[in-house]
Amino acid sequence: MSKSRRSGIFFVVLLSLLVTACGTTASSNEFNEYINDRNAQRIAIQVCLPDKSAFFDELSIDVTDMPRDIPYEEKRKMFQDARNYKKYVNPYKSGSSTREYEIIRQWRAPNDNTDFSNNWIGFGMASNVKGVVSDGDGAAYLSDSTETNQAVFFKFTHERPGDVIAIHISVGKDQNGNTVGMDRDGKVERRVFWFKAPKNIKAKEYTDWTAPLSEEGPSEKAAAKFPTFWLLTHNKDMPIYAVTSSAPRIRFTLLSSDEYYALDEKGSRAKDSAWLQRTIGSPSSDDVQIHLIPKKENNIPSC
Repeated sequence: MSKSRRSGIFFVVLLSLLVTACGTTASSNEFNEYINDRNAQRIAIQVCLPDKSAFFDELSIDVTDMPRDIPYEEKRKMFQDARNYKKYVNPYKSGSSTREYEIIRQWRAPNDNTDFSNNWIGFGMASNVKGVVSDGDGAAYLSDSTETNQAVFFKFTHERPGDVIAIHISVGKDQNGNTVGMDRDGKVERRVFWFKAPKNIKAKEYTDWTAPLSEEGPSEKAAAKFPTFWLLTHNKDMPIYAVTSSAPRIRFTLLSSDEYYALDEKGSRAKDSAWLQRTIGSPSSDDVQIHLIPKKENNIPSC
């Protein structure tokens, strides 16, 4: 089971607990049916950093020994053994001389000050799902680049359009604690960018790139009487702060849960094969520099 699918299940369980705790008027069964409807159209988002680049190299990976239907527990044991013993037994290893290959891409290590130095950015969302109001933080992961090599990140929200109050993107520190925030007047600092979802979101296509309505930094947060997320989850207006030209842009589409899971599986055989080989052959401390994504299928317009 992929990490994103597990996080989706956790989201469902969390909301189920919230329903019980909040005493919503809808029954638990009705609520669970609503949030688990596999055919419901839910918001998916791409985030573009206009002044930051990302580059990828194509890899051709032998996936002959990684069939599509390996049970999750068996695959998990392969990875556990690879980490613990630097070797693993693959019961699906093929002796065939006819090999199958799959193309994926590997994020190229940043080597220029315009290259974004992290493979994720902060992503959060304020929502109201059947009376259960919440706000939470997570991450959107590097997924591609535009036709002019601007870094692009992706997030499936699990939420229907009518349930989303606002979306916030944050750029702050990377996994090593290094500041990778936005440069404002010669000072690099964490910034939070607030967006509202447009009303014309469609399935099978993305909207145009949308600029944030508000950009929040340390000084705006310190001066505010209430945090923006609190205001939005208490039916108050979003405070509007000036937005700079290099702020992230986002665009929207709609996906069902099944469509998202199918998208999430693309390139998974090659990624699993590549990670297993890397795990038995390289120190784990190097793994943070590796980020694998599927082969490129569609061009993404510049933002």
